[in-house]
Formats: sequence, structure tokens, C-alpha cells
Amino acid sequence: MFKQSHNRKLACLTAACAAITFGTIAHAATILIVTDNTGNEASYKTFLESATGGSHTVTVSTNFSGALDATKKATLTSYDLVIVSRNTNSTNYNHATDWNSLEVPLLLHNAALSRSSRWQWVNADWNSTATNAETFYVQQASHPVYDGVTIGSATNTDGTASFMTTGGTVNRQVNGSTNGIVLGRRTDSTTGDIYMADFTSVDSIFYTGTTQTPADRRFFLALPEGAFNPTTGLTSDGQTILANAVAYTVIPEPGSLALLGLGSLMILGRRRTA
Repeated sequence: MFKQSHNRKLACLTAACAAITFGTIAHAATILIVTDNTGNEASYKTFLESATGGSHTVTVSTNFSGALDATKKATLTSYDLVIVSRNTNSTNYNHATDWNSLEVPLLLHNAALSRSSRWQWVNADWNSTATNAETFYVQQASHPVYDGVTIGSATNTDGTASFMTTGGTVNRQVNGSTNGIVLGRRTDSTTGDIYMADFTSVDSIFYTGTTQTPADRRFFLALPEGAFNPTTGLTSDGQTILANAVAYTVIPEPGSLALLGLGSLMILGRRRTA
């Protein structure tokens, strides 16, 4: 289950936000990007610092491969949000319990780490074939990650959402069972490869057959490998989806309540209580 300290934050948030008018004011967060290549994260760092509100403090680090000792865990949990980049070799981070037990919100961009032989978020192996990601097939269109996004029509899913610019691909996806909420798939099918999933409501095991459980909020959104620039590589709606995923996953400190609008409260209120 999620740690009690974050539940206390939510209680404070609920009380303080009662007097705040509706709005979309950004929360200033401390964000850590975990990667194997700091240079490849330069454009993403800029996007997080500017496109998502202009007040986030973003750090990029290559210091977290291998098992997580007490010092590494303390560093990771000192941030508001940890983002694990696609630019990580899943073999070097194959310590499921270390990462799943971290009491910090975590946004994962590497599908290979979500699979059953790694962190066990999805009961599946990964698909290494590069696939077109210009469009998401939407599931759960009312989810906050789709706020402000234009949803087109589809036959078997809730619709379509523009994500990557022309020719954009991701080269890792997973397709299997999970207790998380699948939000985006590769094809117009309820069983297609998963591009995006929300695990914040999972308060027990990730799927039947694993013993792994999340200690805090978890979210998966597939992004490309390499020096990816969200500003040019994602459509306007794609940038909104990414910014929403960041905002939805992070939990603010009580001292930042004055920066929040009621819209943020509505998103954060979805958090499960311990």
C-alpha cells in the first residue's frame, strides 16, 4: 500500500484547496530523470522545465544502475517524482523489489522494464519491433491524462489521440494482463500493444502471478530511445498527454499547496488511501 506520509499530504491538500478557485496553475516539483545517457535527456529536461509550467527543478543522473543501496534509495525518495528514461538498459536495472518498493512517484518510459522478467508491472514480454506511434488508440477517455486532448473516433476503443509527429515510432511495447488501467494502445483493439497505463490505483499486486506491489504512484508512457525532443517529436496533443502524465503522477509537498488549483486537487484525489 502507499505510504502514510503521502496520505497525510493528501489530507492537507484537501483542506487547503477548499478555498482555491478552479484553475490549472502549475506545481513546482523536483524531478529526477534516471538515464544511461545524460546528453540524450537535454531536450526532455528543457521540456519539463518549461512546457509543464516553468517552475520545475529537473536533475538528470546516471548513478542508479545496479542494485539500489540505502544511499541511492534515500536520494531517489528525496524527489517529488522520479522518471526512468527509455535510455536505460533494462538488464542494468533488473532489481524489481528495489524499484517497486521506492516510496516516491515513478513515471516509466521504458516498456522493457515493465515486463514480467523485469519490474513485473505487466504480465508480458516486450515487443522490440519499431512501431508507428503517431496515434494512440484511447481507453478510458475520461482519464485526467487526456484533459485538453482532442479525441477522434474509433470502432473498438474510446477513440484516437494524436501523439507523435509524422513518422514517429517507439521500439518497445508490452502486451499482457495487468491490474493497472490501460489508457493507450497501438491498435484499435482492447488487446493491442500497450503504449500507456496507469498503476496509481494498484494497491496490491501488479497482476495475478507476481508478488511485486507498488509502494507509491506508478505510471507508464512509452517514449522513443535516443535524443528525443518532445517539443518537435510530439504533436500538440502528444505534448499535452506527456505534461498531464507528469502532473498526474507527481504528488506535491504541503508547502506547495498555494500553487495548486482545484483542477489539480481533482486529479490528486484519485489517490488510494492506505
